[in-house]
Amino acid sequence: MDVDEPLLLFRSQYLQCVDHDFLAWPPSTLLRQPDALQFLFRRMFDTEKLLHRPPVQYELRILKTLVTKIERVTGQGVSGSPFQNLRRRLTDLENQETSQGPLATQDAYLTYNCTSSLSSWRPVILHESRSRISGSSRTGHRTWEGALHLASYLLSSPSIIDGLRVLELGAGTGFLSILCRKYLNAQYVTATDGDDMVVAEMQENLLLNGRRESDNIVARKLWWGSDLSGNWRERVGETEFDVVIAADVIYQEEATRSLVQALRAISDRQPGVKILMANALRFPNIFEIFRHECEYNNLSIHVVKYQMTPPPKQKALFYSTAMPLQIVEIRNCRKPETS
Repeated sequence: MDVDEPLLLFRSQYLQCVDHDFLAWPPSTLLRQPDALQFLFRRMFDTEKLLHRPPVQYELRILKTLVTKIERVTGQGVSGSPFQNLRRRLTDLENQETSQGPLATQDAYLTYNCTSSLSSWRPVILHESRSRISGSSRTGHRTWEGALHLASYLLSSPSIIDGLRVLELGAGTGFLSILCRKYLNAQYVTATDGDDMVVAEMQENLLLNGRRESDNIVARKLWWGSDLSGNWRERVGETEFDVVIAADVIYQEEATRSLVQALRAISDRQPGVKILMANALRFPNIFEIFRHECEYNNLSIHVVKYQMTPPPKQKALFYSTAMPLQIVEIRNCRKPETS
């Protein structure tokens, strides 16, 4: 059947675990239609069809509200198998143990629809170990706003990645790397992070999306810093890269200094490489350190003109714009040595 856009939008938001209070709920006219209820059950709550689902507590809260809305618009006189399937799933969830703590700290499967058209379905499925973020210095277990903002930009300008060799620094869940290989036709992608546990989970996410090392995408551990040569050869090999991407990596002073040293080393090694970074400007003092370190290392920062899409207008890759987000290109200003 032809599916109404509000249903497609609701599904995309739900599978990405958008907060309950920010969901675009289907209008009453659709909640009265059996075909619409059938779509909602099969594409969002059918455990046989949807293998990688949001956390139980989130599913329970969303489904409880949805069932209440359906009963309200139908005067509780709704019948038929589509609604009964939704009601039965709600009962199953209510009978499960749901004391898992806040959603923000739960492990979760999130599905990101990597397209600007609601009629298209281009999923990237990620297992995000959010419980490991709480109370720790690890941030690589979830996908942050900067990565989603950079992904939106790359999807709007696919030629940046098409046919090229890509290196991602601080890849975290691997979202951007998977996007580049799976949907943007990157020739080869190396996703790197400095945390062994994060790299292991990244490899799991590659498999979730049908990517294996034979598919020209790999996950590797890579430490940042000025002495990158030995570390680079051991972890990355002799691969040359056309594009370097990074998102949400400017948040801690020492790591930021090491990051800039790595950018300098990479751009010295490959002068023609294009470096794109995205970050939420939530730590202005750390970003000033980043600016200063770039200047000291003869790296220039050029802001990419790409506006954030306000949440009410987002059709996919949903993220908050309450915090300013910025994409920059880093260029090596060092003059080539002459013999």
